[in-house]
Amino acid sequence: MAGFDATFTFDPKHAALLGEIFQAARRRARPMFVRWRSRVSSTDGHAYVVLDGNTFQLDIFLERLRRDLPAIAEAVPAGRSPAWRRKFANGLVDILTKYRCSYYDRYDADYVPRLRAVTRSSVWPVHSLWMGEQHQDLWARLVVTEEIISGWLLDEIPPEVVVEELHTAIELMLTRWCGKIRAPAFSDLVDKAEDAAILPGVDLLQWQYSEPSNALSGKDLLIALKDLRKGLKHKGVGQARPWLDVHFWPLGSVLERLAWELSRRP
Repeated sequence: MAGFDATFTFDPKHAALLGEIFQAARRRARPMFVRWRSRVSSTDGHAYVVLDGNTFQLDIFLERLRRDLPAIAEAVPAGRSPAWRRKFANGLVDILTKYRCSYYDRYDADYVPRLRAVTRSSVWPVHSLWMGEQHQDLWARLVVTEEIISGWLLDEIPPEVVVEELHTAIELMLTRWCGKIRAPAFSDLVDKAEDAAILPGVDLLQWQYSEPSNALSGKDLLIALKDLRKGLKHKGVGQARPWLDVHFWPLGSVLERLAWELSRRP
C-alpha cells in the first residue's frame, strides 16, 4: 500500500462546504479501493486527510476528484457564489495533488498550506502512466484511458468498453516501446515484451489479487485480455465484468510497469 496524509487550514465559516466536499470524495474513494479518512474542525479551521491505496488507485482517484468536486461544490447551498464554491473545491484538489507529489517538501517542516479558492491547480494532476517528456503525445492519449477506468469504477462505463480501452492502451504502449509506427499482432507485442523481461511475473502480481490462486503472470494476463476482447468484439461472447472484477488491478500494475519502462527509453 502507498498513501499520504494532508494537513491544511481554512476559514472556519466554510466548514459546512468542506464537509460536503469531503463526503463526495469519500463516496468516490470506496469504489476505487482507496481508503479515505478525514477530520474537519469548524472551531479552529484545521483539516486533516489520510489517503491509502496503491499508486495507480490514488492517481486515478485524484484525477476523478479534479473533474468532479468543483461541479459538486457549485451545487452545495453553503454561501458565496457557485463560481466561488467551484474554485474552493479546486483549491482542495490543488492541496491534495501537491501533497501527493511531495510539493510541500520544499517548505519548512512546520509549514501548513491554507485552502483558498483557485481557478485551477498550479501543478499537473499526478498520473502513474506518465512516461516522460519524450512521450507526451502518448501520455495525452492515456489520460482518456484513466478517465474511462475511473468512470467504470463508479459504474458509469460498461465493462466491455473498459476491456476495449485497456487493450488499446496496452497495444499503444507496446507499439511505442518496440519503436513501431503500426502495431504488429498483439500476441507478437506481448512476446517481445516477455522476451525483454519488462512484464511483471506472477510473483509480483499475486498480491493484487484477493485470491492469490487466481493470479496470472503479466504475459498470461495480457493474452487473456486479448482473448476476452476478441470474443466480445467479434463473437459477442464473454463475461467482461466478472473478468475485470478479478484481473483489473493487476492490469493496472502492468500499465504502470509499461509506463515506467517507456520513461527509460528515448
